[in-house]
Amino acid sequence: MGFDHFGDGAAAVCGGADIAAMDRGRRAVRFGGPPQAVGAHAAPLIGAADRTSAWAWLPYRSEPSDAVAAVRDFASKRPEAPRLAIGIMGRGVSGFRRSHRYALRARSVALIRGDVEPRIIAASDEGLSAAALLGGGRAEVGEWVGEVLGELAADNDNDARLRETLRVFLRTGSSYKAAAAELDLHFNSVKYRVGRAVSRRGRPITDDRLDVELALLICHWYGAAVLRPNSD
Repeated sequence: MGFDHFGDGAAAVCGGADIAAMDRGRRAVRFGGPPQAVGAHAAPLIGAADRTSAWAWLPYRSEPSDAVAAVRDFASKRPEAPRLAIGIMGRGVSGFRRSHRYALRARSVALIRGDVEPRIIAASDEGLSAAALLGGGRAEVGEWVGEVLGELAADNDNDARLRETLRVFLRTGSSYKAAAAELDLHFNSVKYRVGRAVSRRGRPITDDRLDVELALLICHWYGAAVLRPNSD
């Protein structure tokens, strides 16, 4: 799974049941239509990575502003589309290598997350590349997340809602209003959830806010892989 760009092109990895599925993956990368549908000016180049995945390169004459959005849009309309991990745009050989590394980082996050949504994951997604760099040594990362978040690191739906609300609240500059707008919640609901999240953690977030934000970011991308089993 992956999708990254280089020079006048883009590289991708798409999942499949076996090598025989590569052609289906190629058609899925093109999403059943001309390459222009995702902004490319020619057909993708496909290479098998292993028995269940492949790299694919989509050529671009210039850097598109919405390549990831275009891929997501077409994939959402086609159930046969493979899982994709998308890299970043780059130029020349060095740009290709860097882009490919970013695709591999995105893929590593997808593999740790397991067979869960989203089906398409991009290195440009908010916080994903940082989470990938922090994700080595899953047991150690999970232990650190638990130390930072306390009971808030439990793997259940309620704490997941509290973590996500707190993550957005902190990312929007500790603004209840901005967080409410992004989460489509009432101001008072955000305020209540933030208070509950801090209470579940067991201590204020003023002294180690950066650690809290990093731990929440890791939870956002890795989910159950770094959370404590629910004890409720």
